[in-house]
Amino acid sequence: MTRTVGLIGLGEIGLTYLEALGHLPAVRVAGVFDPGLADDVILGVPRSASLAELAAAAGDGIIVATPTATHAEVCRDLLRLRRPPRVLLVEKPLGPTLRDVEGILTNAGLAGCDVQVLYHVAYAPEVAWGVGVHAALGPLEGGVAEIDCHFSDLVPAGEEERFRKAFSSSWVDLGINALSVLKRFVRLESLELDDADESAGWYRARSGFVDAAGAAGVARLSTAWSGDDKRTTIRFRSGAELRLDHQRVTGDLVGATSATSFALGDAVPRLVAHYVPMLSEILVEGHRRFSPSDDVTLHRLLLGGIA
Repeated sequence: MTRTVGLIGLGEIGLTYLEALGHLPAVRVAGVFDPGLADDVILGVPRSASLAELAAAAGDGIIVATPTATHAEVCRDLLRLRRPPRVLLVEKPLGPTLRDVEGILTNAGLAGCDVQVLYHVAYAPEVAWGVGVHAALGPLEGGVAEIDCHFSDLVPAGEEERFRKAFSSSWVDLGINALSVLKRFVRLESLELDDADESAGWYRARSGFVDAAGAAGVARLSTAWSGDDKRTTIRFRSGAELRLDHQRVTGDLVGATSATSFALGDAVPRLVAHYVPMLSEILVEGHRRFSPSDDVTLHRLLLGGIA
């Protein structure tokens, strides 16, 4: 059965979604909406004249891929329609403040709409591989003792203010990636923002977690708008390390009794390689990996320290 979806936002992230959806034969893009772009920007894709028209055409859900600061307004307008969408898929994070996040979830509840947040890195091939390695070999290596996560995007000189306007901060923009990846491996208990330089765009935080065996550990998280590096290193009590490179879509288990590695190759661009399995799992398989309570927990951890 073909799933019909709509897409709001045709900026860089919106175009990534559009390309990823093109890899899913079971999903049809019923329409796209972005009033700020000319009608002929995306050839061959139906352009909706309004949110109401898009919602009527997209029976299986709408993807919101607009800048983070606009999520609350876009979702509010959708949920106020006479016939709001049944499913709303929102690019991570839901919003730059807890008030925005709580507002979206409250409005969705009143409208009977299922809101799901799209944490693309948490669904990525290297993460799925790492989860399998962790399940099979983690107990043999003594469980997880500590984790390091670093996510950075390279912001061109002179573009800092544009990024802040669109994404708020590197922590709001990228910290949710780190937290959602951690959620695949451990149970997150707390988070403290240790240090930050908003003008320079970097943040440092620590998160307490509990592993599958109930042992406590600490994760160190950092984000920056300099460099172009996305990686997670999971250290086991044996000294072995599970290293995930999200930029190169690779993984390595080193120092363990049984070493192994993973590499996707260069056939598919990184972002598409991340978004395709996420959209397939949610739209085609109908599987919700992150529960509504997970969404609330991740956003409270992300935004609580900067409220």
